[in-house]
Amino acid sequence: MTNSLREPELLKTCGELAGKYGLPVQSHLSENVSEIEWVAHCPTSNFNLSSGIAPVRSFLDEVVYAIQVSKMHYQMDHSKAFLTLPEVFWIATKSAGSFFGKVGSFEPGYDFDALVIDDEILHPDEYSLPHRLERYIYLGDDRQIVHRFCRGQEVLEPAEK
Repeated sequence: MTNSLREPELLKTCGELAGKYGLPVQSHLSENVSEIEWVAHCPTSNFNLSSGIAPVRSFLDEVVYAIQVSKMHYQMDHSKAFLTLPEVFWIATKSAGSFFGKVGSFEPGYDFDALVIDDEILHPDEYSLPHRLERYIYLGDDRQIVHRFCRGQEVLEPAEK
């Protein structure tokens, strides 16, 4: 089946249908400079296509890459600040979670989705909570994840079931 609509018209039509029926829409167009200028920032779009247990280290690496890429862009254009860790964390949690409903935040009324992380190896007593999160994102890995929760239920590894 061929479609006579070009990308801008196709996306406009998708947006109209989404608005009419109250449906969420996700774009998978953030792969080159012209597309990035045209659509929203989404460094983990390819990961959304996977199944099974989330590759958490890869997600955290994408958070780091998003910050690094924004810093490189800042070097070319000082008129806009680079992304900070709190901004990228918000993009990766509450902002991205809003696509799926009330997820991505610990606010009342949101689904309880969380990782319990043992960051003792990263010397947490010496750092504030935001600094501990930053150290985990940059230095930690999935071995520090001791529990995973999705919609309030603990997600067990296959060997734990």
